[in-house]
Parts: sequence; structure tokens; C-alpha cells
Amino acid sequence: MKTNPRHEKFIEEMIQHGDRVRAYKAAYPDARSFYASAHRLSNDPEIKARIEEGQRQLEIDNQIRKDEEHLIKMSALSKKRALLSRIINGDMKFEKLVKTADGYEPILVSPTASDVFRAIELDNKLAKEMGMLTEKVKFRITIGDQEFK
Repeated sequence: MKTNPRHEKFIEEMIQHGDRVRAYKAAYPDARSFYASAHRLSNDPEIKARIEEGQRQLEIDNQIRKDEEHLIKMSALSKKRALLSRIINGDMKFEKLVKTADGYEPILVSPTASDVFRAIELDNKLAKEMGMLTEKVKFRITIGDQEFK
């Protein structure tokens, strides 16, 4: 069977949602016998093969899209963890405004013990979200004379 623009519309609709009556109505809005005609057209070997191929390709495209979204999410989480690592290791400085005789001046300060502790908590949470941390880890950290568990 040679396809025409209405057949193409039917095939496209079937690939998108799989409802043959709805697809037939979209392709042939002025038709009268939707059910029988939709059944006949959907069982035509050439059209059926095109629909199946289109649905397979749609599944492949959806899986590729999901894989790409997962990679983007993992990349973003990795970047966040790298930033938290800089805080934990003391490699990052924070700007703090200090009052002077002339007003306020910014100075760079190292992270406080609570900043480091919070960064560790957030890093653990992100690691768990990435599937890298499956069990609870106990740790103890000493910064200056303060000890955290």
C-alpha cells in the first residue's frame, strides 16, 4: 500500500500515543466509520511496520534523552562536590566585611569549623544521591580545639 499524507499523519499519531481511533480521527477528521477504518489501516502490513519502527525509534530516543539528563545531573553533582571539597580542605576563602574607620572593607577568611562541618554533611548527601555512599559513615573531625562527631 502506498502511503499518502493522511496515512503519514495516522502513522505519526500512532507512534506518539498508540490509540488507533484517535490517530484515525486526527488523520481523517471527516470520516464516518472510525473504528473499522482505524482497525483496517492499523493492520495494513506496511503501515504496521512503519508504526512499529517509529515506536522503537521513539523508545531509543527517549532512552538517549534520559541517559543525557542523568549525565548532566551527575556532572552538576560532581561540580558541587568539587566546590565542597575545596571548602572542606580549606582551599576556599570567603569574603567578610570588616568595619574600619573609613567604613567597611572586605577581607578574605578561611571557612569556620561549622562551615567545614556543613560542607561535609552536604558532600555526604550528594555522594549518597550519586549512589557513591550507601551506608552511614561515622567520622570525627578536630579543627583547632573543637571536635565534631
